[in-house]
Amino acid sequence: MTQYPGFGLLLNPKIYAIADGSWSNPLIWSRVGSGGSSCNCIPAVYDSVIVDNRNIIMDIASTVKQLKIENNASLSLQNGNLVISKRLSLIEGLVHTQSDAMIVIEHGATIVGGNDNSYISGPLQQKWSFATDSVLFPIGKDGKYAPVAVLLASSTVTVFTAEYYRTSPVNETNLQDGLVEISSVEYWDVHRVSGANAYVTLFFPDSEFSGVNDYSSLVLAHWNASGSEWESKGKVAADAFYVTSGLMTDFSPVTLGGSSSSALPIELLLFEAKSNISDVEFKWITATELNNDFFEIQKSNNGLDFETIQTISGAGNSTELITYNSLYKENSEGVIYYRLKQTDFDGAYSYSTITSVEFNPIADRDILLFPSIVSEKTAAVMVKNIYTNNSNARVEVINFSGNVIYESEIGNNGQMYDEISIPAEIFNYKGLYICKISSLEASITKEIIVR
Repeated sequence: MTQYPGFGLLLNPKIYAIADGSWSNPLIWSRVGSGGSSCNCIPAVYDSVIVDNRNIIMDIASTVKQLKIENNASLSLQNGNLVISKRLSLIEGLVHTQSDAMIVIEHGATIVGGNDNSYISGPLQQKWSFATDSVLFPIGKDGKYAPVAVLLASSTVTVFTAEYYRTSPVNETNLQDGLVEISSVEYWDVHRVSGANAYVTLFFPDSEFSGVNDYSSLVLAHWNASGSEWESKGKVAADAFYVTSGLMTDFSPVTLGGSSSSALPIELLLFEAKSNISDVEFKWITATELNNDFFEIQKSNNGLDFETIQTISGAGNSTELITYNSLYKENSEGVIYYRLKQTDFDGAYSYSTITSVEFNPIADRDILLFPSIVSEKTAAVMVKNIYTNNSNARVEVINFSGNVIYESEIGNNGQMYDEISIPAEIFNYKGLYICKISSLEASITKEIIVR
């Protein structure tokens, strides 16, 4: 018997590694420990697979004994399920799935691992029958690991599918009596395909993101489709990082809920951010406020790591609609993410949903070119409002033959905007010229007509 890391003891092992980007190509597989030569075959039902260092696309349905994800890239399923008959090992790297191309864990198979850097991004299906312990679904999305666990109420062969969503749940204000609020930033779709009733546990490793301030009043909230409202499924256990429901007999989207207003974030009627050249205009509206000390506007370049850029006082207590406005000078480029953090007088806090604004360093509405109609060799052309805060910009003039007759680069000199004068003597002929202004991120063109 031979042992391979992550696969345990195997008899006559057939372990394959993939060396290219397609699961379905038989020419890119090689046997581990057999000289690395091509096997000229796709791993079969009783084989095991290591996905190590490439972004792999699986575009056929397949079944393997064991799958080990140990890479800094990912495995993406596109056409058909990948069935695991013995073990899935999640060490490093993501597995991207979809509704018609899932990881399916067969009855008797197990999942090992799962962490912030390795999880199933998309739906995961598992089949089992024991009721002595919970089965973990190591799922997440968009950089957030948020697993869910299911404990069967009886030893019945059961199939569940679970998927995590890092976004607001539907109809979050339709609440049944006994449920004061629900999460506005995340939810889980836990679907029973067949089998037993169960207890569901939601994990929130980042309690700050999830907005859980008081887990003593935390409950599991369940979307009752027939009543079109969220209902409390109570709890049999809760801690700073998880909540377990009472016995559930039907299954649909679930999320974190609060039986008091201190458990979860307050609900805002609106939080939005809009760009105005290099400024961001923020607006948010509250319906009621209770012990509201202050707001913080926070920004992030990646949607995960946030910093506070402004602090605005709250109204304390109010039962009327209040509209807040704020203006911020944005010095970054690309897509920038913003959220609102609200803090009570007692230090409890909550977050709004995340919104994003794209700042194009070269935007057509910003750049001024004048005059755009000139006489031959009589007037220079000015180009103003060229954004050069974080990168260089290039200005080119192209004649009607397609030749570049003028070019100049404006360096990052610490100013927000810059300008340049295009000399009149380059316009040797009457006709249409194109002025192209570009940076690493984008480019625009404007017309110059010489008469």
